[in-house]
Amino acid sequence: NPGTMYETSLPSTSLIRHLARHIAQKGGAALIIDYGFVEPSGKPTLQAVSKHMFTDILAKPGEVDITAHVDFGILKTVAEGQNVKIAGPIGQGEFLNNLGIELRATQLKQHAKPEQAAEIDVALKRLTSNEQMGSLFKAMALVNQKLGELPGF
Repeated sequence: NPGTMYETSLPSTSLIRHLARHIAQKGGAALIIDYGFVEPSGKPTLQAVSKHMFTDILAKPGEVDITAHVDFGILKTVAEGQNVKIAGPIGQGEFLNNLGIELRATQLKQHAKPEQAAEIDVALKRLTSNEQMGSLFKAMALVNQKLGELPGF
C-alpha cells in the first residue's frame, strides 16, 4: 500500500541465524527481551531519545540515542529454519507474571519500608502493565532441542 513502511535489519537476521545455528549444534539457550512487535504495523519505528524523551531524529546528530523496535516475527521465522525450539515471543508482562514476579514483589515488600514498598509497586506496574512495558517489550527464547521447556513461556 502507498505510504506503508517496512523496516528490516539485515544484521539482526544474520545474528539470529548464527545464534540459532550455534545453539542447535553446540547446545544452550538464548533469551531475547526488547521492545518490539510480532506483526509489522506499516508505521516507522525508528526513533530518537534524549533525556528519556522522544526527540527529532535529526535535531542533534551524535547527541541523541537512535533506536528502532525489534521485529520479533522475522527473528522467529529466521530461527525456525535452524533446528532449535522457539518459545514466544510473548509480552514481557506475561513472561514476568509466568515467572512469579508478583510473588517476588510481595516477598520484597514484607521487609521494606513504606516508601520502598511503594517503589516496588511502581516498578512492578512499569514492568508488567500493558500500558507501560508489559506489552511493548517482548520475550523470546531459542533453545537446543535436547533441553526442556523454559520457565516463563
